[in-house]
Amino acid sequence: MAKQIGALKLSGKFDDKIAVAQSKKKGRGYVKAASDKKMKNQSDQFKAETARTKLTNGLSSRINNIFKRAASYIKPSHFYRALNTRFRAEKSNERILLLDMLQDMEINEAYKLETLFSFPHLVAEEKPKELEVKLISDHHGDRNDHECYFVEILVLMWNKKNDEIKYDVQKSEWIPTTAPLPVKGSFIFKRPNETTDYLIACRCVVGNNNSSPEYLTQQGIKILAVGSYGKREKELLESKTKNKVYADTRKKPEPEEVRVKMSFGENSD
Repeated sequence: MAKQIGALKLSGKFDDKIAVAQSKKKGRGYVKAASDKKMKNQSDQFKAETARTKLTNGLSSRINNIFKRAASYIKPSHFYRALNTRFRAEKSNERILLLDMLQDMEINEAYKLETLFSFPHLVAEEKPKELEVKLISDHHGDRNDHECYFVEILVLMWNKKNDEIKYDVQKSEWIPTTAPLPVKGSFIFKRPNETTDYLIACRCVVGNNNSSPEYLTQQGIKILAVGSYGKREKELLESKTKNKVYADTRKKPEPEEVRVKMSFGENSD
């Protein structure tokens, strides 16, 4: 009768198990559970989500710290969370598309720029060694509790090779509310080497006699523009804009409103 002599060498997959044969390299043979493809996919998804969280948290933290240094008097404590909320609404991990989600963002919703100032029409002119920010306003604002104001421009610039951010701030002279319109200003910022993406915020402070205690109620700051020197980043922004316009054209028309005819007076039928 045949009988087994020595160890039985098995190798390969058997149902949900994998047998690894004994060898000099791997040593004694053993059996392990087969890898679950679903679990692997979940693991890959977890890694991708972790990497994205690290990206958005890092970007939010760096921007929050800059506004803390440059605009601490008005930046709310939840500004970091507000940044993250906007970033999570963008599916892409491209930095320029994440920054684009901050367009028209009021830094402090309780003290808005638009309540002080009708600014502004803003144009960012990109030059090789500088970024020129042009502001034009045809209105001094609707509030009548001040006789002058000044404008402050904050520019953040990102390095092409890493996440380093350089920032600069420039203020206008005091502008009387009786000044002829339109009001125009040109703010020129030096462009650091390897700069690609940039973000522009505008702050307005109102006062009297060319001074202001700069209370929260007398100021507002808002992100007005996002752009890039990079060709690829420009194409991404352009593509996003086109897709948004296309999506808007596909919206269903509003249903026609039907109103019931009424009759008036005692003799009306």
